[in-house]
Amino acid sequence: MDSLVPADFEITPEHRNLMLQRIQERVLYLLQQDMPFLLNSLYRMDVPESRLQQAMKNHTDLASVASELAEAIYNRELQKQVTRKKYASPKPIDIDIELPKIE
Repeated sequence: MDSLVPADFEITPEHRNLMLQRIQERVLYLLQQDMPFLLNSLYRMDVPESRLQQAMKNHTDLASVASELAEAIYNRELQKQVTRKKYASPKPIDIDIELPKIE
């Protein structure tokens, strides 16, 4: 399977659409087959339950609900990556120094 995210983390529109499509497929499956697991997963991804309620209120068909939730999941995960990058510790500098021997 091809990687969904390129190694340099530059997300092209094609990658974004592919990720959204795959997320939407899984969300739709969970909406139909395992709602408790979906709710737990949304909680763990830090997507508010109110987003699910809003999506269910705005749409009558599950495919549209799944699409809106996929967008919410994608945006939340992207937001977390930006935050991690912003607050990441700087990489240590690799210094090649010969230290004196202690005798």
